Amino acid sequence: MDVTQLLHEILLSYRLLFGQDRKSRQLFQSMEVFKGEPYEDYLLAELCDCKTLALPTICKEREFYRLSRDFPILRSRIAVLQQQMTNLKPRGWREIWNDKRDSAQWYTFWAVIVFGGSGIVLSFIQAVLQALQLAGVK
Repeated sequence: MDVTQLLHEILLSYRLLFGQDRKSRQLFQSMEVFKGEPYEDYLLAELCDCKTLALPTICKEREFYRLSRDFPILRSRIAVLQQQMTNLKPRGWREIWNDKRDSAQWYTFWAVIVFGGSGIVLSFIQAVLQALQLAGVK
């Protein structure tokens, strides 16, 4: 029974990581191992490459998973993975642009960039106009 549960959790974790999101499916399709060759493992292709699962009895998809209910054997490893992903902070402009995990932080960052940038531009224009005005007075 434990082996069956472990195998079920492994299949569900593959579906969760690669099959339930469009970008994850695209990542799976772009992996070098599977490029240009037909899949030898049809179950893996079904789990990770298809939007809807043709075999719903293997994996019951949910919007939210509970570790104690859905992953009783692998829960500690998945919790560590989730903790690592939560603590991962974006570095650089491209990563900040692509990081959509915390939408409030994303919008705040770009609001500061827009309003701060426009404030700097307006200050520069004001300084230039004031310099032109002073040059015209003399």
